[in-house]
Amino acid sequence: MHIFEIKDKFGNKIHLSKERWKHIREYHSDVESCDEVSETLQKPDKIIADEREGVNNFYKYLKHKK
Repeated sequence: MHIFEIKDKFGNKIHLSKERWKHIREYHSDVESCDEVSETLQKPDKIIADEREGVNNFYKYLKHKK
């Protein structure tokens, strides 16, 4: 079961599973909602490629947070 399924900035289909959401909440306490995750994937402020891991890391500056 997925919490959401969207297309990221590059048009790739991305889904957020319950297991991944649990991980995010446990290790990234500054992320308050899955809407923040969705927005970051669709409209990131910055993308940093991690060539060693073969993934892109998406970042979003949220004004309501320091």
